Amino acid sequence: MTGVEVLPLGPERIVAIDGRPDPTALAGFVCLRLGEAEYMLLGATVTDLPPAGDVLAVDVGDAWEGWSVAGPGAADFLARICALDLAGFAPGAAVRTAMGGIAVLLRRIGETSWELRVERSYAGWFEAWLRAP
Repeated sequence: MTGVEVLPLGPERIVAIDGRPDPTALAGFVCLRLGEAEYMLLGATVTDLPPAGDVLAVDVGDAWEGWSVAGPGAADFLARICALDLAGFAPGAAVRTAMGGIAVLLRRIGETSWELRVERSYAGWFEAWLRAP
């Protein structure tokens, strides 16, 4: 992993949203659209959001673990372990994909930095797989 640094993200506040939330209620948060009516809001709790009729919002920060993958070789490293063409990903773009046989949420942060998130039950195995030579 020459030119790549893999660091844990640490505890996070994350809200899973099912439905179509009012975009103004999401202002100021990092909002990842994962599907037609599925979102993940980073840096928030349910109490940060105004009540909404047909929207289900659940705090899920304890259910996820993540890592920062950064450095000049980060895109090449991820290209070896991920079947996606990452060249077209703009900073802020996020997608679910498979890595090592499990579902991973991949988000581009900047030119040479990415975030990976997995469900906590897979975290130990995934980190070992991620760091394997």
